[in-house]
Amino acid sequence: MTLGKTCSFTPARLEEGLQAYQQQDFVKAIHVLVPQVEQSLRNLLALLRIPTTKTVPRHPGVEDVKSMNDVLSDERARSALTENLWRYLSVVYIERKGGMNLRNDLAHGLVDPKAFNRGTADRVLHTLLTLSLVRPSK
Repeated sequence: MTLGKTCSFTPARLEEGLQAYQQQDFVKAIHVLVPQVEQSLRNLLALLRIPTTKTVPRHPGVEDVKSMNDVLSDERARSALTENLWRYLSVVYIERKGGMNLRNDLAHGLVDPKAFNRGTADRVLHTLLTLSLVRPSK
């Protein structure tokens, strides 16, 4: 990896999500922390000097932020992460076949209420901790 800085999170939101996790409010923790993972991946794009927005099809002049799918599908972002980390994030958040697809299902209200449990919250927390270890190559 050849970054000048690290992936970062929004401190107040991160704290709120971690407090919810600590209080075993897994519904809130997951809802607050998954967007933090997505934002940290957009920060990765910015650090790589890759645009964090994209044009909206059929709406000239309108831009939207890139989603986690967009980030993890970008070969430049993929090459900045280790292969294992890229695969891990993809399986947890965006992989439909054989993965959790947590980001997409959460964003579209498709997560089974039973999935808002310690196991899922642990997985989200683990991905946050893993991303916090991303450092530039020397």
